[in-house]
Amino acid sequence: MKVQTIPRVYYAGLLFFFMITCALGYFPTPDQVVGSMDPVYNTLQASGTTVYESTTSRWLSFLYGLGIIGLLACTLYMSLTASSKQSNKALFRLLGLGTVLYFLVYIGMVTSWWSYTQTNSMDYFMGLPKPTAWMFGLMLTPLFFAVLYFVKFDQWIYTKEDEQQFLKILENRKNKHL
Repeated sequence: MKVQTIPRVYYAGLLFFFMITCALGYFPTPDQVVGSMDPVYNTLQASGTTVYESTTSRWLSFLYGLGIIGLLACTLYMSLTASSKQSNKALFRLLGLGTVLYFLVYIGMVTSWWSYTQTNSMDYFMGLPKPTAWMFGLMLTPLFFAVLYFVKFDQWIYTKEDEQQFLKILENRKNKHL
């Protein structure tokens, strides 16, 4: 992938967010969007009755979430395009795998919530309502990126050659200012 492509995609994503934000401000807010106590389980809150009926807000919110994940991926990829090391190919693949995983877990969470709001079914997974279980998966997915960053930092992100180059730059700056 060319170095200029990812920042352009990032900029397009920001424009995408601007358009979604304008659209969300333009369309009317659905009634009863604030949650209320669940009639059966007093520790749960139920969504408002018209949240799932507003297809405009539902789809714009869904696209907004996809955009956030996309911008995160672009930010990670932009940090890799500065150098053309051979090892970056492996990192690109792993980041791509993590990004796809993040998208899939997000889509699973949103579609299970849409199903829950339409049917009000209380299907459980590991003791949690399905949308909540997906939410825990969504919270754990960035852990993949953090572990990858931690484990491969000195091989892919800041190598010994990078450190030597940085020390040379510092030395040159010191010599110029003396």
